[in-house]
Amino acid sequence: LWRATCATPHMRDNKKGQDSFRPFAAGVLYSFKRGVYLSDGTCVVPALATLTIGCIVSTVVGLVNVYGWKMDTFEAVCITILVGFSVDYTVHLGIAYNDHAAFGDAGDRRARAVRAVSTLGISVCAGAASTAGACLFLFPATILFLPKFGQFMTSAVATAFVYALGFFAALLALVGPVDAQGDLTRVRSLLSRARKSAAP
Repeated sequence: LWRATCATPHMRDNKKGQDSFRPFAAGVLYSFKRGVYLSDGTCVVPALATLTIGCIVSTVVGLVNVYGWKMDTFEAVCITILVGFSVDYTVHLGIAYNDHAAFGDAGDRRARAVRAVSTLGISVCAGAASTAGACLFLFPATILFLPKFGQFMTSAVATAFVYALGFFAALLALVGPVDAQGDLTRVRSLLSRARKSAAP
């Protein structure tokens, strides 16, 4: 999809379009870094969430090309806000997966994934339905910006919903961390000790 996005006439004619992957990659790496620091110390759930968010963004940017829109100011603004919508559903399920201490299912990834979907799945469904429902009222508008924005937002919400409940939940059930798998707290403590010993 990224290759299809870069194949738009504007991106082909503009040499800067060839370097459009760099800011995308920097944003994905930054979200992974923040996810590791904000999670319970494991790197697996933030890595899976970052992969899912990258897939959502790539799919919706590819849909912009499928819709035949040229990359313009409107599309750039939409893609900028897309990341915020892409994060929401996935991160909520990731947090619910990590919240295992009260339930005693730390060693069973499938049970943790099922519990994450069963506890927050209804909230994710309600959020997606309300956002997409609100966007449906933009389609009959006469101002050119509003139907286009409604189409973009409906596509973004539907894609984020499908990836969060389909792709991300399946990834957590298959390769989600169990017990202390992927725990980075030891690495952090070693790095902080090394920094303290290196300080004058």
